[in-house]
Amino acid sequence: MTLRSLRGLAALGGALLTAQFPEFYQQYLQHLSGRLAEVRRRTEEIAADASAQGLDLESYIATFTDSPAHALEGARMVETLALSEELFVSYEALSTSDAWSRLPVFLGHFDSRLAGDTLRIFEPALPLSTAGLLYALLGAGAGLLCVAGCTRAISSLRREKGPRTGEEVT
Repeated sequence: MTLRSLRGLAALGGALLTAQFPEFYQQYLQHLSGRLAEVRRRTEEIAADASAQGLDLESYIATFTDSPAHALEGARMVETLALSEELFVSYEALSTSDAWSRLPVFLGHFDSRLAGDTLRIFEPALPLSTAGLLYALLGAGAGLLCVAGCTRAISSLRREKGPRTGEEVT
């Protein structure tokens, strides 16, 4: 395979791979939205239970966390409230970011479990948007940079070896 062909394949492969980011981002955001809705529903149930007991949310949860028999349930309530806030912050950041900032925002709010769930059912799409084109260009550039780095490394190794014996020159 010629270097020119390798460069072309690397650019094409990089473009095809990274052009899928906008679609993956959209599907990830939909999963995040569903997870946020589920956690918010649970948070509302906890708040309603607290209200039914005539307690504010913090006091209600304390009745669980202060009781050895119910401490685990109290800890789960605290985790649910924290998760609700975390998911809300992530959703707001991801849903309001523009095409130029999506990748860094995504990396800043990355949830590996959610990404894995999204990836399991991810369906590639034809990237006809401006964002798809931008990410395709970035991927093509990354593919070309990889080939350039590899060819430089190989050339450097060849220069270090002797002309015929394959022994290193000292």
